[in-house]
Amino acid sequence: MEATDGSSVESKDSALVWHYCDADPDFGSWQAMELLDHLENVLANEPVVVKKGQHIIEVKPQVILISSHLKLLFFSKSDID
Repeated sequence: MEATDGSSVESKDSALVWHYCDADPDFGSWQAMELLDHLENVLANEPVVVKKGQHIIEVKPQVILISSHLKLLFFSKSDID
């Protein structure tokens, strides 16, 4: 967010992170809540997770993990059919 001095955006392999640890504490916190609210609304139907951390707002893909037990059950059942 260019409007927040002391903030930066980090592009990771699996996430986009807005850091505001060097911003004015009150203004940074206010901007963070505004951004969090906006992103949660705009991305509500997208397969992403938006979360607030220690002086960060992070957006990353939602991952659905299938345990090896479920895989084994699925493949065993399909072999029977």
